[in-house]
Amino acid sequence: MGPLAHARPGPPLRRQTRPHPRHRRPTRQRPHPPTYYQDTTEAANTHLDTLPGPRAPHFPDRAAALQWLDAEHTSLTATAHQPSATPPPPPPSPSPSPNSFDDWITLTTTALSVFRELGDRHGEGRALNNLGSALQRVRRFDEAIDAHAQDLAVCRELGDRHGEGAALSNLGLALREVRRFGEAIGAHAQDLAICRELGDRHGEGQALNNLGSALREVRRFEEAIGAHTRAADISRELGDLHSESMPRTDWAIAHNERWARRS
Repeated sequence: MGPLAHARPGPPLRRQTRPHPRHRRPTRQRPHPPTYYQDTTEAANTHLDTLPGPRAPHFPDRAAALQWLDAEHTSLTATAHQPSATPPPPPPSPSPSPNSFDDWITLTTTALSVFRELGDRHGEGRALNNLGSALQRVRRFDEAIDAHAQDLAVCRELGDRHGEGAALSNLGLALREVRRFGEAIGAHAQDLAICRELGDRHGEGQALNNLGSALREVRRFEEAIGAHTRAADISRELGDLHSESMPRTDWAIAHNERWARRS
């Protein structure tokens, strides 16, 4: 379940897949003068996004972006704490590489305060999204839920439908971690509707798989199997073999749980 998925005790084949949090993409260019760290961190973030889209030419690939973020970690943190008329660089989306999530939480919290002081609602929403994802990684789920709920409110205020879907997805993952499954199902279902409205097929597949995982938790196995099947079909249609493996594994888990339940 969620970025730190774990399996409940049960019959064999209970390995859970680990969905990645959905990242927010910038909805507009900030009106502030760019800085080296702002530009380069935003460029690195394009390589950390798991969804298809343009990648900044600053780095040849994801590994190079992560290497730069690790090397500049101390400088990025220091820059974020310097008084400035412009916002600090946006914190990189949490990834498996940095092992000091407490620092990323501090950095994101600082960025959030600056964006609020400047009245930058778009920056505030992105910071809340990253903060919630980092809090999930250190298992501070109630705080993560609060951050994602605030991000959701900002996105709805701004009419940012893509950001709203990402906030709902991440909120659903956090709700599942504290066993609020009914609310999680609602969040994933809303995310699914938004992805379909926007024609976001990758997001639709991810939303279906997350919805299927939440449905399994409340023993709605037939619906879960249907959701995982549709998610696998979308991944295959898009030629994404890596993503296809996740819903197929979850489909097998749902079948196994249904069989165990009837035994």
